[in-house]
Amino acid sequence: MRKRIVLLLSLVLIVALAAACTEKNNELQEKSTNTVAVPNVIGLNEDQAKESLKDAELVIGNIEYDVEEDGDKDSVKSQNPAAGTELSVGDKVDLTITK
Repeated sequence: MRKRIVLLLSLVLIVALAAACTEKNNELQEKSTNTVAVPNVIGLNEDQAKESLKDAELVIGNIEYDVEEDGDKDSVKSQNPAAGTELSVGDKVDLTITK
């Protein structure tokens, strides 16, 4: 009798673990398909860059401001990661903006 109970509990545990693994695998597959290409925001002003990243379902990461004598003021000088890089939805993009 005791062996049957242990066997039954083991079987229930195996089924529960298999179900949990299947669910986790489905979540990972779903997340991996939710990728977007980073848009090119170089040359845009800060508000335009934020809107472009928002439209791509990405978020602004760190913003550094770089004071320059020459060149476009208040525009994105660089971004990381680069345009075209595949990221997961909701990932951050860092910007350097001239002032």
